Amino acid sequence: MCTLLGNLLLCLVGAFLFLVIVGAILAVLFDVGSAPSDITQAAGQSGDAKVGVYLVASLAVVSPLGGVHGLFIRPKRLRAARVQELNEQFLIDHDISETGGEEVTHVDGDGHRLRLLEINSREAVFLGVGRRGKRAYIRLDNEGVMLEYSGLQ
Repeated sequence: MCTLLGNLLLCLVGAFLFLVIVGAILAVLFDVGSAPSDITQAAGQSGDAKVGVYLVASLAVVSPLGGVHGLFIRPKRLRAARVQELNEQFLIDHDISETGGEEVTHVDGDGHRLRLLEINSREAVFLGVGRRGKRAYIRLDNEGVMLEYSGLQ
């Protein structure tokens, strides 16, 4: 429910900002606020009316495009959120905590202080701080889900 309300609010703010920016550009292009020219008077159209029509038309075109884009990226976003959730649970299950530091980034269940060296497509590599040449590894699957913790070796 919170995600739905957040998305709705984000859409409304985006639409408002879009209308303001495009409206300002169109107002400059159509010289809104200046005296109407002989051509627009003869045609019976004002610059204000043109700006309004173009604003509504541009919003009517851009909004569905944004919706279609959102539908295409939704599965990827959901998959990424699921991977993050699984990885957080993996760290909890293996009693690995993040420290937020630079020298020591993690501490495992045995109390070993670890520094994250790299994450590649196969594994996350940690250096044992104060333990020369010792490494710990977390094996990853193809989507980045943490599978196995080696411990400090």
